[in-house]
Parts: sequence; C-alpha cells; structure tokens
Amino acid sequence: GMSGVGLFQSKVDGLDAMCLIAPANPQLPDPRAAASILIPLSKIVPRFDVDPQPLIQEAQEIEDRLRSQQASQQPINHNIYG
Repeated sequence: GMSGVGLFQSKVDGLDAMCLIAPANPQLPDPRAAASILIPLSKIVPRFDVDPQPLIQEAQEIEDRLRSQQASQQPINHNIYG
C-alpha cells in the first residue's frame, strides 16, 4: 500500500522514516483511528500538540448514527421454504 511505497522510497532516498498505522474501517470515515495515532504520536514527537477530542467526538457521532440506522432497519426474512 501507500505506507509501503513511502517507506521504500525513503530508504532509496536515504531518509529516516516510520509509518504509524491503526486499524480502521475502510468503508466509513474513521476519526477514532486517526485519534488513536495522534495520542502516541504526541508522546514521541516534541512540540506535537494536537487535541484528539474533536476526532473522538466525531467518531462517537458516526457510531451513534450507525446504531440508529441499524436499529430502524427491519429484519429480512430469508425463509424460502415457508
């Protein structure tokens, strides 16, 4: 993927690089995954001060909407024999 290409190219160019990855849902925006990267990143990068709370709040809103949509859907009866 893109992280592998970036890491490979940095080696070719003689640059130090690292890639931080987090489990994320590829089907939806996943601000919780972004927040999960910001927290440890702020501990290892000097003067990196980004508040993850807006991302966590957005994640909660998305999760609430998904739960609401799932609760409002009617179950589908797949019984083909009766």
